[in-house]
Amino acid sequence: MNRLLLAVLFLTATSTTAAAQLAPQDFSRVILIGGVAAGGGGNLHSTTDTALGTVETNNDFNLNSGGLVGLQFETTLAPYFILGGRFAAIRYDIDDASDTRRTMFDFGITPTAALDFHAGPLVIEPRVGIPLGFSLHHANSDDSSVDSIPPNNPGFHLGVLGGVHIGGSNRDGLGALGGLIEFGYLHHAFYADGASNTKYSTTFNQFVFQAGLSYTF
Repeated sequence: MNRLLLAVLFLTATSTTAAAQLAPQDFSRVILIGGVAAGGGGNLHSTTDTALGTVETNNDFNLNSGGLVGLQFETTLAPYFILGGRFAAIRYDIDDASDTRRTMFDFGITPTAALDFHAGPLVIEPRVGIPLGFSLHHANSDDSSVDSIPPNNPGFHLGVLGGVHIGGSNRDGLGALGGLIEFGYLHHAFYADGASNTKYSTTFNQFVFQAGLSYTF
């Protein structure tokens, strides 16, 4: 009986320790991010009110690859759960003869599920996040204006990013530095009104690869 009780206590203590190692420790973190939005495609939808009714059009297009930069602040809220505040600027280029790049500015949050494995002096953190929030589309200054559409248009973004963060288990000095690699998918949409009773909605989907330098405290 005593041996059985000791075995139960040992297993309980071991499980508790392992769970503590799997759950991210309490921290806050700043990450400077750069990467590539690798192609993808989209759709431009328009609706025009006329005397004879509503006329709709749909035009599909392909995207060339473009760069992205961003800044993210994140903190643990609960075991296995990190909440990040995210800003990113993503350049995109429609695959046509104009070769004109535009920019999406993303302002949002990134709820993230993460584990925390200790390997000697390193902490390895596999993670999956869902970036979402407000987006602002900004047309290039020399972009030709069609139907008097304003250069700045509101929208939203939603995606999935998975990857790994690697940092030091000792957060003093250089141990506070780390690195992040993520890849996944981003969906963007934005909306605009033209001068001729026409409403435009544009959506596009891109594969994303990004890497970052982090400081954890």
